[in-house]
Amino acid sequence: MQNRDIDEFFAEADLVGSVLRSDQPPVALWEFRGLGFPMLIQTQESVDRMRIVVFIGEAGELSSDQMRVLLEANYHSALDARYAITEGHLVALFLHPFEELSETQFILGLYQVINCAATCGTTFSGGIMVFGPPEEPSIGNDGARLVDEPRRDIRGEVIAMIRGGDEA
Repeated sequence: MQNRDIDEFFAEADLVGSVLRSDQPPVALWEFRGLGFPMLIQTQESVDRMRIVVFIGEAGELSSDQMRVLLEANYHSALDARYAITEGHLVALFLHPFEELSETQFILGLYQVINCAATCGTTFSGGIMVFGPPEEPSIGNDGARLVDEPRRDIRGEVIAMIRGGDEA
């Protein structure tokens, strides 16, 4: 994937008006909202890295029990997204080598971080499936159990999440 592919995603989804593109070389930035949460995508092609970040809230408000739950969610339910703290903010993020990133992985990354933000405090889920703790029964050969029916149009859902997010 390259920066122009992200630009094309937003253009094809008719979301260009909802996205602020503000490069700070060598970093490219896209800022927008997903389900009302402030989001950004940062890429640096020269070092083959990208990240999608959703700002959830202030990290200083978290108790030690809440921190433990977030760490457990990183293992069981956040999927490829992660909860993290940066500059005093609780965030959900997706990190990936940029060049190898497929469009499907990019869209799933967006989907998962938005879901992690939206479900923070409840199911702490990146969506689609959860890998349950060992004491819970699991369904399927890989220990995963589906939370919802598999999504047929994740791309469409992500676009709807961003469209709805610019109204908040």
